[in-house]
Amino acid sequence: DTLFIFLILAVIVTLLQFTLLDLALKIGFKPDDWILYFAYKTLGLQPLSKLFEVWAERGIYTTYQVYYMGLLETLVGFDYHSFQVVNLIFKALGTLAIFPLVLVIFRSKLLAILTTLFFAISYASIGPLEFAVKGSDFLAIFWMCIFLVAYCLVVTKYSRNFLWISVSLILLILTLIFSPIRLFPILILLPLIEIYLLIKNLNLKNVTNILIRLSVFYSPFLFVIFSSPDSISGLL
Repeated sequence: DTLFIFLILAVIVTLLQFTLLDLALKIGFKPDDWILYFAYKTLGLQPLSKLFEVWAERGIYTTYQVYYMGLLETLVGFDYHSFQVVNLIFKALGTLAIFPLVLVIFRSKLLAILTTLFFAISYASIGPLEFAVKGSDFLAIFWMCIFLVAYCLVVTKYSRNFLWISVSLILLILTLIFSPIRLFPILILLPLIEIYLLIKNLNLKNVTNILIRLSVFYSPFLFVIFSSPDSISGLL
């Protein structure tokens, strides 16, 4: 029943994206798109080998955008129309990922359906389509929703399951890779959630589980902070 609803919703959301937002397919590259695309092309045949050089030059603000332009070119070649088609697909994926998140948290199919549809047509959700490079925000939303679903399962069912915690960490990293300057507040949200859970049920076992989760989730970011503090200065 839930799967059937989701499949119907997927069709509706996809149709909405490609009908209501078809004007986005006619938008050409903006100056920022050109700058970041040319930056990617200057990296040569092995762009990933230059990741640390790009990071040193551009920091957190635009490194991910340079490589996102490379991702789009890898998927469809150099075709700005196709770039926006891919962005609309990513937007549909990000929108649909809201459904399981709301369902897991609130356990209401109706609320999950309405939230997904409202986001699909929301003015606030289409802003990134102005620039081809900002389509990465939609991928970040997709990974964020999947991470939060996994995180909810870790908190409620798999508190000490190494596999689930590891998968959640990977999803969190993917969320921040695709849009660090938009979604870094999630790093602030997690301890707030854990404090709330601790207040609701204060005992030694919960304290231990919370410390384990936070230690795993924050370990890669703390490593970056202490090993290269200047590289994240743009986040502050």
